[in-house]
Amino acid sequence: MNNRRRTIAIALALILALLGVLASAVVLNSGPGPTVLPSPTTAAGASNQPSGGGSNQPSSGPSGPGSSTPTGSPSPTPSPTPQANLSTITFTSMRLDAQKGSAAGAARTFAFQTEGPGSVVAAIKSTITSGRTIICMKRVGGSNVCRTSTAATLTGTTTLTKTSWIMTAIGSGTDSPTLDISLTFGTAHPSVTLTNGRFDGTAFPYDGATFRLTAPTSGTIAVTATWGAHPFDYALLVEPASTPPHGLTSAGNAPGVTAAFPAVAGTAYNGTLANLEVGFGTTSLTLTVSWP
Repeated sequence: MNNRRRTIAIALALILALLGVLASAVVLNSGPGPTVLPSPTTAAGASNQPSGGGSNQPSSGPSGPGSSTPTGSPSPTPSPTPQANLSTITFTSMRLDAQKGSAAGAARTFAFQTEGPGSVVAAIKSTITSGRTIICMKRVGGSNVCRTSTAATLTGTTTLTKTSWIMTAIGSGTDSPTLDISLTFGTAHPSVTLTNGRFDGTAFPYDGATFRLTAPTSGTIAVTATWGAHPFDYALLVEPASTPPHGLTSAGNAPGVTAAFPAVAGTAYNGTLANLEVGFGTTSLTLTVSWP
């Protein structure tokens, strides 16, 4: 009897132990699952700016070696558009008045007009050693830009449809230089007017004007000049620059002249206006040269 009770007690103990193990397993399996950490791109409050390192967003910096990011060809730099209708006239070996002293007088003044936007260039260069020049240039209504030198260049710019310009030249101090004066500007109707020129005759070192230009197109070179009320024997000619040197002959006797000369496109021409008489002192000259 005792043995039977002991066997039953052992069996009950084993059953209770087994039930305990099963209960523990049920408790463990019904608990919370493993914690999953949020990724940087899904966490609440994460930034929407591109991240560095392994981000899939494109980098804002330059691509490194081996990068698969395509690089486009650089855009070509546009070539500057050549300025249309550029023309140049050079008044050659012109002697200037001085600011003071025995050769004192007025500044040579050159007026011209540009058509369309672009640049204007005025340049001087002494042809003999004879002192310095004060050269100034401005848009009409604007401020002068000046330089004092034996050789100088001034450049002006405009964006307007039409612009009027004034360029002046006078000897510095008591200097009375002899020089070439060049004007380059854009217009379909080139024309330059010289005022305060001198037409003093062969007894003085100031006698008219000489000029050089190239006709952009075929047409007419027109010259108009006045030198006051007193008539003089004068010479006026415009001829191809290839013409051999020769003497001057009288073209008339008058206080002024208007004449036209045929021009061929691309041909360089020399022009001369001179007083052939002795003269009687200071005589002011106004001269307009227009070319096709």
